[in-house]
Amino acid sequence: MTDSYDLVALAIPATIQDLVQRFWSRFSDDADRFDTAISTGKPADAIPNMETLADISSDLMWEFGPSDRGHALIVTAEWRDDLRPLARAVVATAPILDPAEAVPPCIDDLKGQRPVQPRAQLDSDGAWAMLQPEGFDERHPRADLIACATQDTVLAQDMLVHGRFASVTHSRHGGWFLGLRLPNAGPGPLAVEDRNKIEDMIQTARAGADLGVVVGSGTGEHAAHIDVAMTDVGQGLALLLPQHGALPRADDIEVLFLDNGLNDLRMTLTEAARLGQVH
Repeated sequence: MTDSYDLVALAIPATIQDLVQRFWSRFSDDADRFDTAISTGKPADAIPNMETLADISSDLMWEFGPSDRGHALIVTAEWRDDLRPLARAVVATAPILDPAEAVPPCIDDLKGQRPVQPRAQLDSDGAWAMLQPEGFDERHPRADLIACATQDTVLAQDMLVHGRFASVTHSRHGGWFLGLRLPNAGPGPLAVEDRNKIEDMIQTARAGADLGVVVGSGTGEHAAHIDVAMTDVGQGLALLLPQHGALPRADDIEVLFLDNGLNDLRMTLTEAARLGQVH
């Protein structure tokens, strides 16, 4: 399954990808000496082996310690959510990998309060609530929003807070939440029928694969917005590519990655969908 951070990791520049390969090549060559340094209680001797990680980014953190299969190397962005795609790119190319991401108990508590069914299985004709947002941070990509409709007010209100959204707290089933931003062709809000057409295409494209669903939409002064939930971000966006030409003003549609560390990233639907195809 591809989540938002995995997808963005695919767009890491080639120069950085080369540094990642160089890091793992050196790590593989020095693995025995690295293991000996830790096993004999001389961790300082292992530090030079990790110098090439700093070439990728001096802000990536690492830890080496015992595991049930010997020793394990952990590479993490720690509190730097904006570096999570880079950390994913490093981990994804590891020569030997047993991925595990610790989930704090508070996250499990929040997930336990979310819908029991996967969102793709919820009734799309069920109850919808109208919200009239106000007091937006001017940096928020939806600062022009006039009104929005949602099936989940808790989810929608969280999405509307700049820099404080985490998909993992809103789904029991590994769902990831994205926004699509459709700039208006002229002055005034986007025609409702255009937005409805796009929502219908999204629902149709994903229905067969059970990869996601529309969970909200909104009208803004400068753009219309559609919220989607996906179980696999890469495949879900890639499914839209065959219908790309039929989407109204398709080349103008932006994908908004809502999760912490990604919310200032800008990528067109075409770019994101093609990354999903590569994955």
